[in-house]
Amino acid sequence: MRSLIISVVLILFSCATHVATEKSLQLQNRIAEKNFIFRAQTALPAGGQAVNLTSEYDLRIKGDSVIGFLPYFGRAFTASYNEEGGIRFTSTANEFSVQQKKKGGWEINVLPKGANDVRQLYLSVSPEGYSTLQVMLVNRQPISFQGIIM
Repeated sequence: MRSLIISVVLILFSCATHVATEKSLQLQNRIAEKNFIFRAQTALPAGGQAVNLTSEYDLRIKGDSVIGFLPYFGRAFTASYNEEGGIRFTSTANEFSVQQKKKGGWEINVLPKGANDVRQLYLSVSPEGYSTLQVMLVNRQPISFQGIIM
């Protein structure tokens, strides 16, 4: 009976490992093809408390296009004429680099071209798809987001 339980546990563990490896390979392909969506779940403003996001905010990478629809919490250094608020832009990627982490996952650096206030986007992605996005802005404090890659 004990050997049967151990066998079942080993089979379940191998199935779970196979599913995790397959998900990681799909994620790797999406990142290599530059076709993925970062869905923000928590905002981490500089010098402020974490804000759980209840609406859907995201950063979309599709080929050379970068589309940002993210909230902003923090200090602005100059007055903005943007009536929409938040971080909203559509641009092309002036530079897009991906590096594999030693312990798995990826580091993605994007320099958007034509996004007036956004200077740099930095994504740190785990093999499971959990991610941290750091947004460096020209006229505002930086802000980070935690979320997942879709």
